[in-house]
Amino acid sequence: MISIRCMGYLLTSILCSACITLGFRAMTLWRMKLVWAVPANYLTCVLLGLWMTHTPGPGRIVAEPWIFLAMLQGGLLAGNFYLLAYTAQKVGVSVAALSSRLAVALPVVMGFIVFGDSIDLIKAIGLLASLLALYLASTPQRGSLTGRSRTTDLGIPALTFFGFGLHFCVLKIAQHFYLSVSEHHTYVMSAFFFAFVTSIVILWHRRQDLFDSVRSILAGFVLGCLNYTALFTLTRVLSFQAWESSVVFPTYSVGVVVVSSLSAYLIFREFFSLRRLSGIGIGLAAVILLNI
Repeated sequence: MISIRCMGYLLTSILCSACITLGFRAMTLWRMKLVWAVPANYLTCVLLGLWMTHTPGPGRIVAEPWIFLAMLQGGLLAGNFYLLAYTAQKVGVSVAALSSRLAVALPVVMGFIVFGDSIDLIKAIGLLASLLALYLASTPQRGSLTGRSRTTDLGIPALTFFGFGLHFCVLKIAQHFYLSVSEHHTYVMSAFFFAFVTSIVILWHRRQDLFDSVRSILAGFVLGCLNYTALFTLTRVLSFQAWESSVVFPTYSVGVVVVSSLSAYLIFREFFSLRRLSGIGIGLAAVILLNI
């Protein structure tokens, strides 16, 4: 039986994740610099983690068995954040949301192999449909772009798909094998710390001007609150034994896709071609099939 508390965590994670994707689009319209917003976002996540719990000293954290997973999680968080923002800005908010959320196909397969989740024909059809949806939602209208641009518009969402899929897999492995409920905040904070370090390296490489980026840093603080809450609440949901991971991830994904797509249309009037509408529709059907 799924508790109201568990559903509350899931709903919070869905809303925060959708708001992050929409925030990227807003930053583009307001000409904010993502390269400054991302480090500010992760610094905010680290500070929130320190505030939310009594975190043990650095020496004790480094000795934790999950520290290498936290390092990998942090690198994926930073890389995926830039990738998701780039996808939302160049291809569209709904495509960014779809490609990142349909990445649940990877942890779902892992759930079958590693955790012994139940599998049947409906789930198998859902996985295949999710890949078809990613293709349909990512390709532009015929004749609108050159061959090189078409390849780019396919490649960017595909990278987002695999990047987020690996992120979800690492999160589930850490939660299942290494983390107690009392360690959730510590793990999430540690992962965001490594994401912060990664983003600083990227920032140093690009060497942007600080004085033109105050608004971007403030936007990063807002994104950080959303980002930390989304990851922490998703980790909490995964710890509830009433739901298999092959059910949690698709349920989470369909919620983010629906909220992101509807909000993009209502707020930004984002245009949907017939092919993309078909892809989004198949994507919604796919994650529902996986949830069944």
